[in-house]
Amino acid sequence: MNGDFQYSSREELIRALNRPTCDGDSLHQPLAHSLQGDVLWSLVRVTMLIDTPERSAGLSATFIFCDLLLQSAGMWGNQSFIEANELRHFDCPLDYLERTHAMSTLWRTRVRLYHLAQGAQS
Repeated sequence: MNGDFQYSSREELIRALNRPTCDGDSLHQPLAHSLQGDVLWSLVRVTMLIDTPERSAGLSATFIFCDLLLQSAGMWGNQSFIEANELRHFDCPLDYLERTHAMSTLWRTRVRLYHLAQGAQS
């Protein structure tokens, strides 16, 4: 779905991103989401459905997803990233960090610093 502008509204895109999906190899189940402007943060449990050389069927892990909501020619689409992509957005909800295993310590430090700075401004 990355770069595919197939949604007529932002709300339709957000609903689609928050639905469980299956790609044949794995099931993606959104557990929580938070919208910060045009950035949708999601906690997603990924469960393997088949055995692969790297992972066994039934194995689950929870990841932080960052979807940038984009508009082009009146249609909406997204670019999807996970924490390991060294994200350049740091307004991820802090509790998401506690609910997942760290994939990028540097990014998590920047998220915490972002929230500290926001607290200092209030």
